[in-house]
Amino acid sequence: MARERQAHLREVLVDSRRRDRRLKRAKVLETVEAMVGSNQPVTFAAVAKTAGVSNWLVRADGVREHIQTARDKQAARVQRGRPVGRRPAHMA
Repeated sequence: MARERQAHLREVLVDSRRRDRRLKRAKVLETVEAMVGSNQPVTFAAVAKTAGVSNWLVRADGVREHIQTARDKQAARVQRGRPVGRRPAHMA
């Protein structure tokens, strides 16, 4: 009986951690999209702070690539003459 309870509790904990991990990763991706959409500079630190997650998570495989892609797009925009952090003239 005690082993069954222990196994059940372990399973509940593992499921909880998986759910938490998925939610945090989803929050990071939503944050990146929101920052890009509002023309805010995307940095790893800014994403972590805004999403309320650790700096480690934003550098984890599967998350880092999304942030880097957003950063690359912003850098390309700056090279084309539209600075990040400013609204386009038609939206000002």
